[in-house]
Amino acid sequence: KKIARILCETIDLEKHFGVILGCGINVNMPEELLKTIDQPATSLLAETGKPHKKEDLIKTLEIFFLEDLALYKREGFNPFYKIYEDLLTHKGMPITVKQNGDSLSGILHSLNPDGRLNLLLPSGEIKTLSSGDIKK
Repeated sequence: KKIARILCETIDLEKHFGVILGCGINVNMPEELLKTIDQPATSLLAETGKPHKKEDLIKTLEIFFLEDLALYKREGFNPFYKIYEDLLTHKGMPITVKQNGDSLSGILHSLNPDGRLNLLLPSGEIKTLSSGDIKK
């Protein structure tokens, strides 16, 4: 079940390249509302049985984000690779990735060492994807 979503958009700032990051987290969404979502979803409330203060959650996330950002700037994706590879859901399963209105289907193969997703196509080719929405 999905509890959060990370949104990432790249922007061209004339001579510089930028990235805008956003994160949506289902914090205190009750079970009745979760059932109205078109895919399996959960919330911190549903998982723990108690409401959470958003301000406390934001503060904690900010601390971890800044620590991880500093590490990423120093060492790249490498320190995160094994953790993300181990947490990769749907590995070995058929998925469809939607990108810019197009769909690409295959078997979720693995995570690339740079953080991109490897999709095994029916042709046997491995396609490496940088973005998209995954549907089972």
